[in-house]
Amino acid sequence: MSRLAGGKARTDLLGYREEEVVGTRFETWIHPEDRAAGQHMLQALHRSKSIRDFDVRIHARNGD
Repeated sequence: MSRLAGGKARTDLLGYREEEVVGTRFETWIHPEDRAAGQHMLQALHRSKSIRDFDVRIHARNGD
């Protein structure tokens, strides 16, 4: 899976500081039940270089 880059909107939404997010693996932030969908989305993205949309649950610092 891909590694995350930083970004204020992403860190504000998740509740983590940028340095806690940058360089971590995307799959570690996805809810375990959604990891297969996340992996499928990334594979599609790598093949076509674009995707329309996708839905996965992401872990936030507050547990949501």
